[in-house]
Amino acid sequence: MNYEEKGRMVTNDLVTNATDRSLKQADIAIMYYFALSTPCVDWPLVNRAILMRYRPSGLVRIKKMAWEMAMKKRYPIVIGNR
Repeated sequence: MNYEEKGRMVTNDLVTNATDRSLKQADIAIMYYFALSTPCVDWPLVNRAILMRYRPSGLVRIKKMAWEMAMKKRYPIVIGNR
């Protein structure tokens, strides 16, 4: 799988998860965090998908959580209902 294919796959997963009503912002942030290291992600598309569900403040919160995980190199284990 090349970088572009992986980027499309990760983009599709993020867009799908952003619209999944069973997932919370923290769950989406975890996936966003893992995608940060993936080349060729269509970030404008991902962000638009998140904005279809949340207000701009929700997108900011998701990005902030993802970058905090990246800066702390924290690897959360549990994804799902909390």
